[in-house]
Amino acid sequence: MNEKLTASVIRSLLPARPADSNKGTFGKVLVVAGSGRYPGAAFLSANGALRSGAGLVTLAVARSIFGALAASVHETTFLPLPEEDWGVLGASAATEIRENLAGYTAMIIGPGLGQEEETHTFVKRLLAVETSKNIHAVGFGRPAPAKSERPHTGSVGFGRSATPDPKAKAPKPKADAEAAVLPHLVLDADALNILAETDDWHTHLEPATTVLTPHPGEMARLLQLDGPQMLQGDRIGYAERAAEKWGQIVVLKGANTVIASPDGHTVIGPEGNPALATAGTGDVLSGLIGGFLAQGVTPFAAAQLGVWVHAAAGQRVRTELGDAGTVAGDLLLRIPLVLRELRG
Repeated sequence: MNEKLTASVIRSLLPARPADSNKGTFGKVLVVAGSGRYPGAAFLSANGALRSGAGLVTLAVARSIFGALAASVHETTFLPLPEEDWGVLGASAATEIRENLAGYTAMIIGPGLGQEEETHTFVKRLLAVETSKNIHAVGFGRPAPAKSERPHTGSVGFGRSATPDPKAKAPKPKADAEAAVLPHLVLDADALNILAETDDWHTHLEPATTVLTPHPGEMARLLQLDGPQMLQGDRIGYAERAAEKWGQIVVLKGANTVIASPDGHTVIGPEGNPALATAGTGDVLSGLIGGFLAQGVTPFAAAQLGVWVHAAAGQRVRTELGDAGTVAGDLLLRIPLVLRELRG
């Protein structure tokens, strides 16, 4: 069955905001996004998660782009990652993330990651979609430093070398990366493009724990169709069959976004909006969905909330600024206004 999303349905899905809450009440989101070419995707996705009401958002990004993002996204914490090349994540970065998953209730993977060969390895290692044989071969032990990293010498020039402080606390032991349990996931953009080239990827994910957010081009690649035009005559049918086959929530973006659950329940999002037809709006959507997931909302409900709030914020942008010349960042300040209106 399928139905149209309405404000009354969305209002019933909103997570509670108790007066005695703290940031821990509203969950922690890990945003794995951005690269040397696309740092803005990390900015937009992280801010989308923050604007959803999530309690804490961490950006996991390559070390070379960490500084620029830290200067512009002040409300997040950071997990700077080793890189294989400038802004390119690889196997060692995936291990680093898996060792630091404790406490996170949602993770967003994909916006702006790029599609370099090393990034393919990164995504597959992070999601553990490699075969058991391959995992055994490469291991999840602490990797050698990436080629862009230099050994820490403890001093520069002819200054005195650092000596260990006997009173210093021993570093906390890192979690076992191979045994790490992933939180609820939002897979978007380049993560989807990489999975489209990976056999049987869906069999490695826990059922009904993940929201996939493809646009028509990404959906066509995932389904191995000849192009996105093949979807247009039966968007609902393709989304429903994909959700059933993959066992996950599918958000097929576009005018009248389709949100399909593997149990056969499908809802249709609001009408199209040309003000949203600009780069980066999908990154904001991934952040919203991940933020709602972190707050304890089920994946299907989080997808509905994200799509509706995103569209309502887009309608505000269109009303205030017009159909053209708007940018994805214009959505961010309108999201809290939409949420306030929903809560009455």
